[in-house]
Amino acid sequence: MLEAGVQRKPALRMAPVFASLAFAPLVFANRPALVAQIAPQDTSDTPVAFNVPESPAFTFLGITPSKVTRASSARDLGAALINSIDSTGKMLNGVALGATLWTLLPGVNVGLESYQHDWKTYALANAQLSLGAVRASGDTADTELALGLRTTLVDRSDPMLDTSFVRSLSAALTGCLHLINQPGVPALGPPTDTTRPAHAEEDPALQCAAKANRALRTDWFKENWNKPSLSWGIGLGWRIPHSQLGTMDAMGVSTWVTGAYPFGRSGQLLGQLQFDHRNRLGTLDPTDVLTYGLRGSRGTKGYNLFFEVVGTERLKTSPVSSSSNVQWSGGLEFQAGQDYWLSTGLGKRYTAAEQPDRVVVIANLRWGIATKARLRMVPKYESEK
Repeated sequence: MLEAGVQRKPALRMAPVFASLAFAPLVFANRPALVAQIAPQDTSDTPVAFNVPESPAFTFLGITPSKVTRASSARDLGAALINSIDSTGKMLNGVALGATLWTLLPGVNVGLESYQHDWKTYALANAQLSLGAVRASGDTADTELALGLRTTLVDRSDPMLDTSFVRSLSAALTGCLHLINQPGVPALGPPTDTTRPAHAEEDPALQCAAKANRALRTDWFKENWNKPSLSWGIGLGWRIPHSQLGTMDAMGVSTWVTGAYPFGRSGQLLGQLQFDHRNRLGTLDPTDVLTYGLRGSRGTKGYNLFFEVVGTERLKTSPVSSSSNVQWSGGLEFQAGQDYWLSTGLGKRYTAAEQPDRVVVIANLRWGIATKARLRMVPKYESEK
């Protein structure tokens, strides 16, 4: 999402206001996913989700932690790591840590100017670390440990790269300044309803900033939701025999690359590659698996369509197992009348959509009849144009 030719205008000098008013978390939060899926994907054969995992370490281990400890500084990370080791030097299970990379680097700051004009700074600002540890499967005392990194290299749907958006946001946040609660002299005695500080969600200045940020971002994404983007992630794993730190056997590595590109004014193309290498483990042979996928989708108020191909190529496989698996899917639907949609298609992705109210055969094709759209894979505001 780099705009190399964007001029640096004086309006960007308002950027320090973001931090001083604690508005920055609102400014950089709530970025949308690359794609709106029509249904949870069946990943039993071809695990293509068309997005780099938010926490590659957890994906490598195949876990979904119910609680993830976020470290906001190197000290926080160090304390979390110390707490993950018991008094005998053994690695504890159930460890799930996450952190934004640049906050762990002493003396490193991410300024708006660099964020907008330097791709290396942009990638650093979006880099997320993840670390997980879980007891190895089977009757063993071993621990499996994984370290992951993911980042966004390019995302032209990011509004903070646009000087006009930043200028509008700066003006909106400046307009919220008068709502900041000035600190008063603490009253003697226990706090009362009038002296007790308000919660952040009750602060009128933060409410004003959040409302302005939300409104501006909604307008921005209506016009830029399908702009080009490129993300990358990697996860590495080790097995720790008897959970005793000192000896670590490499398990392998997984890496993902996901990209998006406009498919006309109302559509998007998505592509993903994943390479997964696992070392020999006990009686299990080493494996190299390449997973790939391509999806195109378009939608308006009157129609929706998509096509998709996903597959796996097992580069190391036994003679008795299949070395490849390819699946094709596609679907089309259009509004034939008020609250009356006709749809037809084939493949897993189509059948994963919400079932139609009934099915009829027209021109030797099976058509689903429904009272609402079933194949919408673009943002709602785009499909209503």
